[in-house]
Amino acid sequence: MNPLMEIEGCSFAYDDNKNIFEDINFSVTPGDIFCILGANGTGKTTLIKCLTGLMKPNSGEIMIDGQDMNSFSRADLAKKIGYIPQIHNSTFPFTVLDVVLMGRSPHLDMFESPSDKDYEIALKALESLNISYMKDKPYTEISGGEQQLVFIARVLAQEPNILILDEPTSHLDFGNQIRTLNIIQKLASEGLAVIMSSHFPDHAFISATKVALMNEKRFLALGKPEDVITPENMKRIYGIDVKILDVGGRMACVP
Repeated sequence: MNPLMEIEGCSFAYDDNKNIFEDINFSVTPGDIFCILGANGTGKTTLIKCLTGLMKPNSGEIMIDGQDMNSFSRADLAKKIGYIPQIHNSTFPFTVLDVVLMGRSPHLDMFESPSDKDYEIALKALESLNISYMKDKPYTEISGGEQQLVFIARVLAQEPNILILDEPTSHLDFGNQIRTLNIIQKLASEGLAVIMSSHFPDHAFISATKVALMNEKRFLALGKPEDVITPENMKRIYGIDVKILDVGGRMACVP
């Protein structure tokens, strides 16, 4: 299966200072959930921004469907990649449906209004997450967990092949964390390639097919969760002692 995204030898530094990360290599194919774990300040968010095209690596290549990311227009890149940042507050009280409909903007010309088809796609995205009942509610008046679901629906309305999430569960309660991970698994099973960063090793055990541990600017290890998330590696990147236990048929990381 051909990769949807390939990253080869990527490094990044601000204003020619020391590298934030360097020599990053990996690829994702349809159905992959690639989870990047690491402590604060290791460069996970900067790497995510490079993968979305918001920043450009100082060296290396990022390929989308075998084509250099830099060759895509912003609109064409948005048709390939859906991005959900850590925080996505809205100042204006758009309805939930309007927020999701904004995901159709890459498919519209500058002065073109959304068509019936665009509304249908937006409603279908809401229905796929079982939140169509809130389509007329102001986005600013729903809970944080509901806002996360709405933003996922907005990204689905873009119809991308790759979904990139920067710590998608960091501001959610326990229940909404698990619901979000379940949705990520569902989307991957439908053919999307998912790249996400996280602080929680257990989330990688729950949902990821591949894991990379980011430490001291590089990937310390990359592979299957059960091979990468080990007591030794957790000690190196987080500085704490843990045990990896089998809990009801699933591995868990316990301090």
